[in-house]
Amino acid sequence: MEEIINIQEQKIKEFISECDKNVEKMENGMPETMRSMFTELTFLGALFLNPILVKRYSPSINPLFDFSSDTTRFFYNSLLETGRKTDWIINISTINSYMADNLERAKLYQGYGGSKWIEYIMQMAQVSNAVDNITVYYNELKKYTITRAYWLKGFREIAEHIVTLKSFKTMNAKDITEYVVRFVNSVYMNVTKDEICVDVTQNCTSYIQSKLETPQMGIPFAFPLMTQLFQGIRLGQFMCFGMLSNAGKTRFLIREATNLAFVHNQKICIISNEMSTEEIKSCLITSAINNTDIQKIHKIEINKNESELQNGLYKVDEEYQEQDGVRKDGFAKRLTNDNGEFIESIEDYKTRLYETSTEYRNVIKVMEWIDKEMSEKIFVIETGIDYTDNDLQQLIDNMIFSKDIKYFFYDTFKSDIKEIGEWSAMKKTATILSNIAKKREIFIGATIQLTDDANKINPLELSSSNIANSKQIKHVLDSLCLFKEITQDKFDNYRYVENLKSGTKNQFFLNNNSRYYACVIDKNRAGEKRNLLFELDLNKNIWEEVGIPLERKK
Repeated sequence: MEEIINIQEQKIKEFISECDKNVEKMENGMPETMRSMFTELTFLGALFLNPILVKRYSPSINPLFDFSSDTTRFFYNSLLETGRKTDWIINISTINSYMADNLERAKLYQGYGGSKWIEYIMQMAQVSNAVDNITVYYNELKKYTITRAYWLKGFREIAEHIVTLKSFKTMNAKDITEYVVRFVNSVYMNVTKDEICVDVTQNCTSYIQSKLETPQMGIPFAFPLMTQLFQGIRLGQFMCFGMLSNAGKTRFLIREATNLAFVHNQKICIISNEMSTEEIKSCLITSAINNTDIQKIHKIEINKNESELQNGLYKVDEEYQEQDGVRKDGFAKRLTNDNGEFIESIEDYKTRLYETSTEYRNVIKVMEWIDKEMSEKIFVIETGIDYTDNDLQQLIDNMIFSKDIKYFFYDTFKSDIKEIGEWSAMKKTATILSNIAKKREIFIGATIQLTDDANKINPLELSSSNIANSKQIKHVLDSLCLFKEITQDKFDNYRYVENLKSGTKNQFFLNNNSRYYACVIDKNRAGEKRNLLFELDLNKNIWEEVGIPLERKK
């Protein structure tokens, strides 16, 4: 890569000099060393040569940050939109056709050099064999992106120093961040020379009075009693939710994440090593449709199973039940001939469904609300299982820095890949996460798996000893909630009261048509350790806190 850059850099300067109107100077007075036009143009040229690469890299490309000029952003966005409109048939003809569709776009296209510009960068990519080495150019692009980001965030001297390092040519984006962190830490160590010592007996009056202005109560959970007990979701806290395998850990986490994002307007990051992004998105959509707290925001009252959403099943309104294209159970179906072949286009089917199904129209209205009002609220990162504690810490730091996120959910909490199976490793990872939460002033909520032995235990007798791999992590957590289903054959053994002050008065029976989970609060640094009872429907991902469970004395 270094040799290629050295060979081509002079040609790039000549090209920029000839077409200076196409590549403007850096914004905000940023030095030219904060970018590599060779990398941007060659990477972009490779995408034009092989448009399938656009589909591969578009989820992780942000043109506003990854390209340093309006020109490169324009051509990248145009390539992306042309591909989407032509099913990725990209050539000069289809690009020119796309440009001609809009007068303002066509003027920009010609002003930036038109097809001559595209042919030039494609030639650059061919000479550099960029398609075969696309990963190298992508990593180089991101290296400059992160360097510019630090410069814009106030680390100007550090960023300008980094690009002068001899090792910069071989560094990647992660190396840049680690360098900045080491530099900042070294400044701290040189200045303090010792641990910070604070006299906590000073200014107690002003401390109490400050709570009148900024109470310590955090953002409410989706559940009122849980909010009372934990004083809400507070920054600086590391909290775990434990359940048996396949009991709904991720679904509970997503239920809470959607409440934080959609009701309380907070940015969320979900770090997942089990569920895929698509599975999380499906559950998120189901939660937004069905739960009443979110329905109050989007104003659509509807109940819909996730399985029906995933399979595109929608009930037709009663007045259209006798028409063609309706199943016996009332769900719409696409028209077919006697051989089962579709005779109705998908676009015609969508139109008919929108006209005949109130249920479908309501779902679409909720989706449009999410698209328009809730953009960039919930981010998901799939990590797989092959990652270390350092990777996890770096990931969280990057999301704090790049997206300004303060609320993180980690599913499922596991130890460093190098130490899987060692009980002490889980405690070590928990300690790291707890420290991150406090130092960065963020909230981290993590799901954790219970041992198979927990199957044999009464739900209200769960404790940290039932945590798989490490019961020691309780000591470093701020809060720990353990969930287990109360099976229907045990309903007669339980009653519940509706609030924390009810005592044993006004007890209610468990409904035989419902599903219940007991929640044992095994640790709570904010207050009481009381048990909670949830009524839920995992098909709709509805979780409702109904009260305090009581076990009947035999």
